[in-house]
Amino acid sequence: IIGVSPEDQHLYNPIIEAGSGKRTWKCLGNPEIVLSYDQINDNYCDCPDGSDEPGTNACPYNEKAKFYCANNGHIPGYIENYKLNDGVCDYDICCDGSDEYQTGKCENKCPQIHQQYVEYSERVKKDIEKSLQIKTKLIEIAQIRKTEDQNKLKELKEALAKKTNDLEQLQQATVDQTEDNKDIGSVFDKLSPHINELTHQVTKHHDNLLKQENKILHLEKILAALTKNYNPNFNDAAVKESVNKFQEYVSNKEDELVEQIEDTHRLLEALAQKSKKITCTPHDQPDVIETPSLARLIHHYVSYIAENYLNRFLDKRVDASDYSPLFTEETPSMPSSEAIEKLEKEIKSLQMDVSILEDDLKTDYGPNDILRSLVSSRVAGKIGEYNYNLGFVDTITQDDVLIGRFSEFKDNTLVYKNGAKCWNGPSRSAVVELICGPHNKLLTVSEPEKCEYLFELVTPIICEPFTEDEIFANFKIDHSRL
Repeated sequence: IIGVSPEDQHLYNPIIEAGSGKRTWKCLGNPEIVLSYDQINDNYCDCPDGSDEPGTNACPYNEKAKFYCANNGHIPGYIENYKLNDGVCDYDICCDGSDEYQTGKCENKCPQIHQQYVEYSERVKKDIEKSLQIKTKLIEIAQIRKTEDQNKLKELKEALAKKTNDLEQLQQATVDQTEDNKDIGSVFDKLSPHINELTHQVTKHHDNLLKQENKILHLEKILAALTKNYNPNFNDAAVKESVNKFQEYVSNKEDELVEQIEDTHRLLEALAQKSKKITCTPHDQPDVIETPSLARLIHHYVSYIAENYLNRFLDKRVDASDYSPLFTEETPSMPSSEAIEKLEKEIKSLQMDVSILEDDLKTDYGPNDILRSLVSSRVAGKIGEYNYNLGFVDTITQDDVLIGRFSEFKDNTLVYKNGAKCWNGPSRSAVVELICGPHNKLLTVSEPEKCEYLFELVTPIICEPFTEDEIFANFKIDHSRL
């Protein structure tokens, strides 16, 4: 029976009545309906399920009703019955042309098509083998990086615990030794009255300079107006001399503005804060220890300020030598505040590193964490008039425009979100469909919705072994070679 596969031919065996030898057949889906055997493929639909017309298109369209093409020398196929004898050669399914058995328009092309399929199959298998080898290496790299990150996280946590313990001991030592050194004051206690007075006098002096500058600007405006509006025909020698001298003054004037006072105040505030952290001993304390380098530095600046600022504004002159015995080596065994600050900064830095690594290790990098091996990998390509640059776990850009940042790896697609906002539209985003192949390569870019992009990217990271059925399903005939 034409249109029926060899394994289903038995379904169309006739029922032969004893004695008369009459041949009948029952509809496959409705066995209560009995037909004469010659009603099969008579181009008239007698069975509700269309099973009596496997080789014609007489019955209404039924997606389950398919015509069997033997395709000898190639791979058998099934074509929809409504395509039978329509004058179109459906070589992608029936390379033997049997779907046009009545019109006779289609010759058998199975030998040529099968040769194309063999070439395609060998090429696909070779690419798949290469792709799987690359994928295996990427998985190995990903696992190595993950192990390295896990080990690094362990080391960071151990270092963090040690630093935290050191800080606690240092802070406790500070508390204990502060109790033992209650009589020791700070440089700030000695200098604060002078610093406050200096701040007041500097501010007052700055205000006076501003007032003087405003007066000068006012006079300049008056003379500028005179220069512009006076009548030279009056021959007033005094006015002309004044105008000429003002013009000469303007030509040689340098733009000088009163220096802003904020920097001076910051310097004084920094000095005050620094002096709070430096200890001093009473004048009458015996055996004062020689000033260390930091103390010498502070002493130098105190001397400089006393000579250049304090004595300029204060009625009573300050002798910097009065304070030289105040700067002593830090009290024996006294933990340094700088050391505490340094430890606190190191602990904050370690805490941040730990947090970043913990978040990274929780991130979904796909099966076997394969995307870890591509953290720094990017794929670039020009499609149409734009240049695209895609980072697997980073960003996608279109020229200088951000399309999106990596969000997740889901169902063999990469999802990118939170790109640059479109004019009068949403923020850009993208979905990247991954196609198996040995090399990373951008294939297509489209924009199905406004500012929502769809990419096709060839990459080995999703490759799996192909079956013959999968290879054949993706095979396309090159009709130019037929």
